[in-house]
Amino acid sequence: MVVQSPVMFSTQNLSKSDQFDAYREFMAPVIDVAAVGDPEISFQTQHTVWNMGATVLTRAVLPPMPRRFSHLRKDPLDHWCLVLCETGEPQARGEGDPVRLTGRQMGIRSLGRPFETTVTDRTVLSLYVPRDLFPSAAGVLDAADGQMLGGVLTDLLADYLAALERRLPLIGIEETARIAEATGNIIAACLAPTADRLDAARPAANWTLVERARRAIQQNLATPEFTPEELCRKIGTSRSKLYRLFEPFGGVAHYMQRQRLREARSMLSRSDEALSVSRIGEMVGFADLSSFSRAFRREFGASPSDMRGIPVMSATPLEPRPSIADSGLLGSALRSLHG
Repeated sequence: MVVQSPVMFSTQNLSKSDQFDAYREFMAPVIDVAAVGDPEISFQTQHTVWNMGATVLTRAVLPPMPRRFSHLRKDPLDHWCLVLCETGEPQARGEGDPVRLTGRQMGIRSLGRPFETTVTDRTVLSLYVPRDLFPSAAGVLDAADGQMLGGVLTDLLADYLAALERRLPLIGIEETARIAEATGNIIAACLAPTADRLDAARPAANWTLVERARRAIQQNLATPEFTPEELCRKIGTSRSKLYRLFEPFGGVAHYMQRQRLREARSMLSRSDEALSVSRIGEMVGFADLSSFSRAFRREFGASPSDMRGIPVMSATPLEPRPSIADSGLLGSALRSLHG
């Protein structure tokens, strides 16, 4: 499969006086935006829009300048929006008391209902879901409207959205119906868990745990004491479940060692003699040179020294598949949503 990059909207190349106006026009189909402070200062922002047919996922990278937005009913965009604020401190003001967010938090709102908020968030992942896509979960979503979500299941939902965004370049259009169903299941299970909803969401939840584990492994390649047991504690799952999830990969211990060896192989391909083989082994979590060399030879059929400077061959590319990256603006993507 060929990785395809999404088309982005950016204000980077505009003059300072035009940047905020361009951002406001981009967001107009969803929210009304007003600057809090001087709208003439630099407002460099970048938005990535993925149109998945049944849902739209966006990532926004924004400056910390405060801004106020509100929305009234904007027919026909009567959608829900799940918002994952990965940084910053937005303040929401709805019917209840003001809620202040810090760090990584998630909220949900209906675009068909009044809402107002002042934000300084820096990175935002938003999932737009049409009202008629999940009729069985409509009551669940409406009950959560305007709320800031929390708890273990919300963390799982946040991880699912983040993992989905990372995997979108590898996903073809023919898979979007399955993704929409999985997304609906995990949203309903996380917002209002029942036995039936949790059962329906299990495949998406398991996939999210695997993605969470993969990221944790990648972040701890250089730590020899990062064992499967430590990984269980890190991602919040049992040893037996972790082992079941990694059975298709030859087991979790095998997967962890293979990732360390692949990282070493990549480092050897681009390093010169200044970085010794033993040092590379240490950098990927091997305690001594002999164990690193033995494991490396078993995996690649040659010693680390023999592989130094040899480029890692890329896999044979598959036939290109249609991209689900949205080539238009946010408004056209949202208007195209269907249930």
